[in-house]
Amino acid sequence: MKPDIARYEKNLREELDGSALYAALAATEVDSIRKDLFRQLSQAEAGHALLWRQKLIAAGVDPIHLGIIIVINSVLGSLTPPVGILVFICASIAKVPANAVFRECNPSLIACGIGLLVITYVPALSLTLWKVIGH
Repeated sequence: MKPDIARYEKNLREELDGSALYAALAATEVDSIRKDLFRQLSQAEAGHALLWRQKLIAAGVDPIHLGIIIVINSVLGSLTPPVGILVFICASIAKVPANAVFRECNPSLIACGIGLLVITYVPALSLTLWKVIGH
């Protein structure tokens, strides 16, 4: 039976996002009991992410390639609605409406999406330099 790599990658991304969210909540929480709870949840999510990472490596996915894909996906997720936290930050700094920033980001988002597809399906593009420098 062939492993479901796309599902493994999705689960890994969700676990990493969950871990980061709980760590951020722990960092901002004032109540020590809640802070400890958020820290424990963050550690549990990080442990789950390790399990998914091991499954992906066992399925033959290069960990460096996987990391590159996760980083690009995370950036795209933080630039696109409904969350788009980076757009809201830029809009507040520039003192312009967020929808204007979203509108101006569209060409770049399309290019990033195409780049993500190419990097995902042609691993040699992202791994060649890594192999050339001896890793």
